[in-house]
Amino acid sequence: MSCTITGIGVVGAFGTNLKEMVESVAQAESRPELLSWHEKHHMPVFKAKTDGIAEFFPKNLLRRTDHFSKMALLAASLAIQKYEEQEKCSGDDTGIIVATGYGSITSTCRFKDSVFASEDKGPSPLLFSRSVHNQAASHLAILLGITGPNLTVSQHYLSFHSAVQTACLWLAERRVKRVLVGGIDEFDTILAYSRKRFIKNNMGKYADPALQDLNSIPGEGAGFFLLEKDKRKKGSTLKMPVIGRITRKSFERKEKLGKTICYDYSRSEAVMDKPAWLDPMARKQQSNVDPTATARFSDKPDRQTDSRRFYGEFPTAAALDLAFALATTPTGQSVSCIQITREKCYGVIQATATQPIL
Repeated sequence: MSCTITGIGVVGAFGTNLKEMVESVAQAESRPELLSWHEKHHMPVFKAKTDGIAEFFPKNLLRRTDHFSKMALLAASLAIQKYEEQEKCSGDDTGIIVATGYGSITSTCRFKDSVFASEDKGPSPLLFSRSVHNQAASHLAILLGITGPNLTVSQHYLSFHSAVQTACLWLAERRVKRVLVGGIDEFDTILAYSRKRFIKNNMGKYADPALQDLNSIPGEGAGFFLLEKDKRKKGSTLKMPVIGRITRKSFERKEKLGKTICYDYSRSEAVMDKPAWLDPMARKQQSNVDPTATARFSDKPDRQTDSRRFYGEFPTAAALDLAFALATTPTGQSVSCIQITREKCYGVIQATATQPIL
């Protein structure tokens, strides 16, 4: 089953649209900020920019939104901005699916702090409402006027793959005519502290990929896609993602995957289970590298540009991977975004670029 991508919106350290994203990667312009905590600790982080949200929503409507929700609102608004029938996005015919690994971790930690500070007598009700994972999806529904089914998916590093899979199922079952699906995560000082402790204590292999080693820079961002089943619509096509447990037969049909973007967070035994073509030259290039470190492999060894070096590592970065791949893939060619977890589970999203997106 396939569906059509009729809109894409991205937000990250590079800016707030696909053109800025591609230019940032091509020119290596995106630079991480120095995140500080407790005055003496510092860490480079790719922080997302949400300045462009004023173009879509007045300030009074954003009073109760935090950075997490603003990223979602901006990316989603950009995804439907150029949609030919933009007015039809509101109502019951549109569904919302938001994928997140960390959730609104900043507000969650602030709410916890308010509980401790008030001794359970007066924790902040505003921070409580912001601390739930589905707060971004709720803001999208309210401010965009979307009254269709609403779902938040949290499966850590396969959250986005699972969300897109569910979106395709909704369209196949004709529950809705279109689905606004996206991945979003933010970075907080508590994650910076965790990363520092994991690395200092040499426990990186047990940590989240964004926290486990010095070869990756953590980041944050959001990527949203407007999907429809109508084949008459213009846009890139996307197949229903495949999620499973990796075996030697998982990726046998190499010729159908096309240009491959693979992030492997599995341990060494899982890497050995992968077919050799999935990580060409890996034995040579990574013989001295911790197998748990972040790595990207391509079906062509001479194409080793890692776009995540310009917007950072986070659980739902696959949403930005897919957007970047479609924006840089020639018309008619296919691309596959593969993510493999430490537990040997994998997710594959296949898409075909059918027209220029920029």
